[in-house]
Amino acid sequence: MTESALLSELEPVAARLLERHMATTKEWFPHEVATPRPDDAAPDFDGTPGARSAFLINLLTEDNLPAYFLGLTSFTSADGAWGEWSRRWTAEEGRHAIALRSWVTATGAIDPFMLERSRMHLVSTRWDGAPTSLLDGLAYTSAQELATRVAHRNAGAAAGGTGERVFNQVAADENLHFLFYRDAASEALDRWPDEMMAAISRRVIGFQMPGTGIIDFDHHARAVASAGIFDVGVMYDNVLVPLLLRHWKLADRFLPPDADKARCSVLDHLARMKRVRDRIVSRREERTKETALATSR
Repeated sequence: MTESALLSELEPVAARLLERHMATTKEWFPHEVATPRPDDAAPDFDGTPGARSAFLINLLTEDNLPAYFLGLTSFTSADGAWGEWSRRWTAEEGRHAIALRSWVTATGAIDPFMLERSRMHLVSTRWDGAPTSLLDGLAYTSAQELATRVAHRNAGAAAGGTGERVFNQVAADENLHFLFYRDAASEALDRWPDEMMAAISRRVIGFQMPGTGIIDFDHHARAVASAGIFDVGVMYDNVLVPLLLRHWKLADRFLPPDADKARCSVLDHLARMKRVRDRIVSRREERTKETALATSR
């Protein structure tokens, strides 16, 4: 089926999901969310390198909106429900960067000179990870939006105080975006299992978050992982298992042969991720025991 035919077939689905989104989302204002309140918990942010790296990655990822809008409209449409969704999504994503920047500026959680240089670099750099087809786009955004929601919530827990409220508010938006893409992808999986499973396989295996173009991304990602904010284990437990196994029920679906082959690749990938996740958890537990033992002496 051609891309235009896929878009046309899923247009009523997009219209229904957009209507649900507009009925569910609530208006909020960055300047109100980012303003400290008397009952805010202290400290206003965690000064550890892992937390600061999480704040940087999360904010810069939101900043790269021009690349995402270009990528989104390359496999959807400027017209109808798809176009209306793309523009609404863009407006809401832009609000995220405003809110997060207001908080990091007020708290000094990130050096402003480094932040601006990093923003200029990222937004000026081509994003090569953008999906180029509708089904690939739905597979990727389903996982990416859920991962972004989880990353923001965990960064908020590290921030505390006003920062936690800001990150949680952004995460709430990201959850609604996730639900749109997840349910559109579910519809595609039911209608075209061979094509959609192939897209899921392509986009889950080797999945990368859109912030990988950030300067020193690997360094910051390691710091975030060391702090337990976001790592392979978090991705496995809080993103891929809920999405692939609990919601899409990939392990239990009856699928035609080609789709089943793609499913096997995905499940094998999950099994490898689980082994890595188990090693990470084991090492973390060992370090906790060693620290507790050293403290008790």
